[in-house]
Amino acid sequence: MLPIPWSPIPEKGAVWGKPDHLVVAITTKAEGGMLKTKKTPRRKLIEKLDYTCSQITKGNAGGLCEICGKAGAGTHHFFGKHIHGSIRWDLNNLLYLCFACHIRKVHQQGDTEQARDVLIKRIGLPEFLALKALGDKTIKYSANDMADLLIALEGKLVALKGK
Repeated sequence: MLPIPWSPIPEKGAVWGKPDHLVVAITTKAEGGMLKTKKTPRRKLIEKLDYTCSQITKGNAGGLCEICGKAGAGTHHFFGKHIHGSIRWDLNNLLYLCFACHIRKVHQQGDTEQARDVLIKRIGLPEFLALKALGDKTIKYSANDMADLLIALEGKLVALKGK
């Protein structure tokens, strides 16, 4: 990763940053010095996968929190998506939760027991342990792997909406 320079704005058109988010100087310092974050095709694919998984998880949960049964608000990765990236888009790793359960219970209070119990009840203990073991492996997805996964997940979403 190239470091972001400390000077306000480099030459117009200069590009640096992480592979998924490139920072592009769209004007020079004399022109007011603006930077813009440009999403790469890989980043766009990752966002589509995240969104599709979230929609499937929401549909499977009927739009309700899987812990308390109230109206759900978002998808939670039981095994964190950054640490356990190999199972980021594994539907067995996802729970649909309301704001209170997701942010307050799980993230702020660190109470993951109810979420774990819901997950184990849904997929079974052997599958949960296999999911954890897979999550501990490092897998680098290629763009083709992610595109194939997106096609499969979109098929599941279409089937879910057809029910």
